[in-house]
Amino acid sequence: SKPREVTLFSANSMVDTIFAPLAGYALEKGSEVVRQLGNPVGVPCYKPYHSHNEDFLYDYVGMLGIPLEPGPRFPEGESMVFLTASAAADSQIVDKLKGHLARGNNAVITSGLVWALRDRGIDDLAQIRVTDRRVTVREFSSFGFGLSAQGVVRASDSIQIPVMEYATNDSWPLINGLGEDSNAPLLLQTEYGKGGLFVLAVPDDFGMLYRLPKEVLRSLRQIVTHGMKVSIDGESRIALFAYDNDTFVIESFLPYDTSVDVVVRQENASLVELNTERVLRGHSADTQTRVPVYLPAQTYRAFRVE
Repeated sequence: SKPREVTLFSANSMVDTIFAPLAGYALEKGSEVVRQLGNPVGVPCYKPYHSHNEDFLYDYVGMLGIPLEPGPRFPEGESMVFLTASAAADSQIVDKLKGHLARGNNAVITSGLVWALRDRGIDDLAQIRVTDRRVTVREFSSFGFGLSAQGVVRASDSIQIPVMEYATNDSWPLINGLGEDSNAPLLLQTEYGKGGLFVLAVPDDFGMLYRLPKEVLRSLRQIVTHGMKVSIDGESRIALFAYDNDTFVIESFLPYDTSVDVVVRQENASLVELNTERVLRGHSADTQTRVPVYLPAQTYRAFRVE
């Protein structure tokens, strides 16, 4: 992810040790790639100074293959922002969100933020209410973004999500979790001004997000990373690190080998691996190019888009 510095705390072991310097070797190999990367980019997030709530959710969303870029100032002028419950620490957040949407921009907010703003004017944006009920789901269906209304996909295990109540025709469920003769939205969409507002139901146990099937993850990535040049299509626990010079890194945290599709929003694009100059090609359709990439367990690969 190209941090500006790395701190190693065990000074003792660096001064007097019989162990081989594996960290040094790894950093040396990594530097061959890092020097070719630009500045990190991601979907802007707003986390006000000294704020808390839904702590570390950014990390879990990042492990879904959605690169986020948290900052302490509201990202004015960005086409998409991602807001968690920590944004409620800003007393003007509802007005800022209204202005952002009215100018034709989009936002993804969490169910935790809707709950935190329940008495602070969020109803002006959408008739969505987060209840104190939970529903356990394992199957999902959708009316768009890669799934048909009839299609059902199954998660690796059950997921418990908060129940969101909404006004029919004011908001639209893009992804539904299917319970026992019932359903609950995982992702809602509504409009405000010229912009689109999406509300994501977040489990109390953030790790349950890793259980979402890849078809659902595909829908989430298409929406959240809409303004980015590169995204991925695959299972969870695979991270995408993007940079402003058309380079990127994909890293698998899975204990087994897997493959993902790298989706480039450019026709006839190819990928050049940074450490080998090997060229990977895919197929183009609808102004996009999909390139399959093999990832061994617990490894990363770095590419340049051409």
